[in-house]
Amino acid sequence: MRVLIIASLLFLMPMTAAAEWVLQPPVLVNGGVGIVRWQDDVPMDVAIAKFRGERFFLDRDKEGLFALVGIDVLTEPGRYPLELAGIDKRGRNIFHSISVEVVDAERKVDRLTLPPEMVEPKAPKTVARIERESAELKQLFGENSGPFIGGLFSTPVTDPISSDFGTRRILNGVPKSPHSGTDFRSPLGTVVRAPANGRVVLVKDLYYTGRTVVIDHGNGLYSLYAHLLKPLCRTGDELDAGAAIGKVGSTGRSTGAHLHWTIKLHGAKVDPVELLRRYGKERP
Repeated sequence: MRVLIIASLLFLMPMTAAAEWVLQPPVLVNGGVGIVRWQDDVPMDVAIAKFRGERFFLDRDKEGLFALVGIDVLTEPGRYPLELAGIDKRGRNIFHSISVEVVDAERKVDRLTLPPEMVEPKAPKTVARIERESAELKQLFGENSGPFIGGLFSTPVTDPISSDFGTRRILNGVPKSPHSGTDFRSPLGTVVRAPANGRVVLVKDLYYTGRTVVIDHGNGLYSLYAHLLKPLCRTGDELDAGAAIGKVGSTGRSTGAHLHWTIKLHGAKVDPVELLRRYGKERP
């Protein structure tokens, strides 16, 4: 409630227009991640961003105030306003609006043949389970637990990528939703490590993703690890970057051992590799 009140006040206060907010890159693909920063000799004290219906505070690192901006993979090309409101160290109220241009990303197409029940389950109990688990994840990803605590990100494993985020999948001849994460060709039993600091908010066996771990990195940024052979953490664990969270497996809807890594940013499903490009220890 306090966040909503402060956000509302900042957006209603008289503002001074400024052009010191910089978004990189200036053009984003659907599924992409941008980073907006305050660049001025006078530091910004506090700021709020509003983008596609979501309001969130900006965070601070050694370079100053910043926010990660996510474009959901299903976002249509076009321009979308990113509104920023803040108070600098001189007490000036500063407002700026950035028109974020979104373009279509070029995506690969995978054609897979799977048992029909894996593609479209029809058993009433299975359908009810899928709906229940989907609602649980949606509610979880819609929560904002407070400031960003993640720090710079790394990959959870060092193995090569086997399937890119956003790949258009055709299962048994029927087009399906784009691939929701990045898959790594990791051998069975490979240790999966937290890519950044965070708190474990879910350890559960789910229908599609099998044994699954979800980490909350703060300020609406979540990471999900699917098809695990064995989780090595518990709900509520506070993790440092590099902590072991599980072992690679092939549980859930999977045709072989691999790690599936999903990133959700303020509710948007985004490319984990794009997150690494904008806020990674090593930029691919």
